[in-house]
Amino acid sequence: MTELNPNQRRTLALLRVHGHLSRAELASELGLSRPALTEIVRVLTELGYVEEHGVGGNLRGQPKINLRLRARAACVLGVFVQTDRIQLMLADLTGEPLGVATITPTPAGPEQACDAIAAEVDRLIRKHSVSRKRLLAVGVAVSGFFVGEGDRIWPPIEMVRWREFPLKAVLAQKLALPVFLENDGNVAALAEHMSGVGRRFRNFLFVYLGYGVGGGFVHEGQIYTGAFGNACEIGRLVPPHPALRPTLNSLAYYLDRPVASISSEEISAWFAGRDARFFAFLQAAVRALHGPLAAAVVLLDPAAIVLGGKFPPEVMRWFLEQIDISNADTAAIPLLRKPALLGSEITTVEAGLLGAAVLPLNEFMTPRSP
Repeated sequence: MTELNPNQRRTLALLRVHGHLSRAELASELGLSRPALTEIVRVLTELGYVEEHGVGGNLRGQPKINLRLRARAACVLGVFVQTDRIQLMLADLTGEPLGVATITPTPAGPEQACDAIAAEVDRLIRKHSVSRKRLLAVGVAVSGFFVGEGDRIWPPIEMVRWREFPLKAVLAQKLALPVFLENDGNVAALAEHMSGVGRRFRNFLFVYLGYGVGGGFVHEGQIYTGAFGNACEIGRLVPPHPALRPTLNSLAYYLDRPVASISSEEISAWFAGRDARFFAFLQAAVRALHGPLAAAVVLLDPAAIVLGGKFPPEVMRWFLEQIDISNADTAAIPLLRKPALLGSEITTVEAGLLGAAVLPLNEFMTPRSP
């Protein structure tokens, strides 16, 4: 990826968030003089990342000239590795998806999976007429813990052969591109930060209810990963009973059925019909969230808790309505502010997939600490 200075990165990030801004607005947001901004814009325009864009008009009827990202100037790839499938996304410089692909089932061996990913990447970029020289980098999301020096993942038992596999290094070699590896809960939170609730909150906790319970914490607009990359693994605080967790795997265990046999349509039908057995599961599952979320509020003091997941939308809304984050020690304190409880605004694609795709954009556009 092209090496940019901090103000150039911030300029790109502002244009991505706002869509388009005038030079005066950019200078104000960045706290820079007009001459300093002019030089930044000159460099970014020569690199092809920024272009002028006429919007509306001024009092004299002349078009107002704003700046915006050249969306197709560069592209990124996202790879979301799950226990049952691998999803890929090609996105432009604004994070807008251009195309998706799926590999099913997930190959048992990571080497075979890397070969399949490389082949699918070739098909995806050919299909959408994107040359390799326009690819910035690849973001990869996997469920699990970072171990060792932080470049390897310890995934769920279903992916036991992937444990400690050098996925980042192998994919970088096969794709000949920079690769960024992150936990799926963190990238889902990143997607929410860049394209959802995070446009309104700079500090929030994201909780994901899928086959397991995952999460990520956005602090001052950045994903907080902790010292070893494993911060906010909130699923580890949820009671371990296999049938009483707010996950699809627990629902399958509770019903004594394979998880792959349970469809969203079937869950929606149970919910609409107020199925007694299903609601008994839901009541136990939501109680399992109360303690971990109350602890997270005390420890992190987020402005919002955002809930996303694989359950149908009406079930996710029910979870939001039933969650209790009160704490006996703080309940009696007058005027104590509590976080907003909100549903995810990432609804058109998997949050983990979109997060994997925007992970390289976040690296590209985020100023680095000296």
